[in-house]
Amino acid sequence: MDGFDIGKWVMKLLNTSSSYFTLLDFINDEKAFKEHINNKEVYNASAENGELLVHKNSQHKEYFNQEIKNDIEQSINIYTNQILVILATYIETIHSEFFHTLFLKTINLFMIIYHKIMSIMDM
Repeated sequence: MDGFDIGKWVMKLLNTSSSYFTLLDFINDEKAFKEHINNKEVYNASAENGELLVHKNSQHKEYFNQEIKNDIEQSINIYTNQILVILATYIETIHSEFFHTLFLKTINLFMIIYHKIMSIMDM
């Protein structure tokens, strides 16, 4: 390991969080949500006189729209929990890499100082 690469970690943190916030912006955009549900077709089936009748965009559409919104919100909650785990893992790995690098560099420094001292004492 040559050294601690802070740039790598800054980019990982920025990329992970920016895509998450972009998704949140899209989901919280009421206009985008309405466009999505207005383009979604909802079917309702009923049986009358032994015949199956299918009604497109029935009166139940509003109920299904709320269900879609609930599903999206639940998905965002799950994704938020996953993002927190990813960020915590990044922090643990950053911590580990930093101290590993610091330890290796410090050991090398101590070895150089030790050898200098020993060479002076041998004189």
